[in-house]
Amino acid sequence: PLGGSPDGFPPGCGGRRPHSCYLKREGPRVKQLADFIKGAPQPIARGFAPVRFGAGEHILWEGEENRWVYLLLEGSAEGYLQSAQGGVSSVFYYQPVSLFGEFEVFAPGGNIINVAALSPCRLLRLSGELFLEWIKSDFEFNCHVIRQIVEKTAQNAIALDCFSHSTAR
Repeated sequence: PLGGSPDGFPPGCGGRRPHSCYLKREGPRVKQLADFIKGAPQPIARGFAPVRFGAGEHILWEGEENRWVYLLLEGSAEGYLQSAQGGVSSVFYYQPVSLFGEFEVFAPGGNIINVAALSPCRLLRLSGELFLEWIKSDFEFNCHVIRQIVEKTAQNAIALDCFSHSTAR
């Protein structure tokens, strides 16, 4: 419903891809989020709350306080910004199994973006406090979260660069 492209890059970006240093390299299998969910310590696993959202429903609203981190198990969702004039700019596309809401744990003061379900979504919701405990207790998981934040930041920088070039006169 919001537009953009499923590869995470805005329309008109000419299919630009991240610089080669951001691309996945072949090598030993790296643990994925699904592996961490399955192996979560019991106090963390007990905190997982299953939630569902229908296509088009909002999961997060920009500016609203959020105390949760979401782990997307099924479906797809779009993170986007909306201007005061009503324009929508896609920021990120979430596919299974991915994580969102983690930025807000480290940057309190409200959600940074809107997130809406593009298709029916099944998620696990975890409190920000338990998320921080999980990071403290599992260095590998901590590294996974850092890698994801770095990837999102790099993709957002590329999208911003594409946007600035498409609007420059």
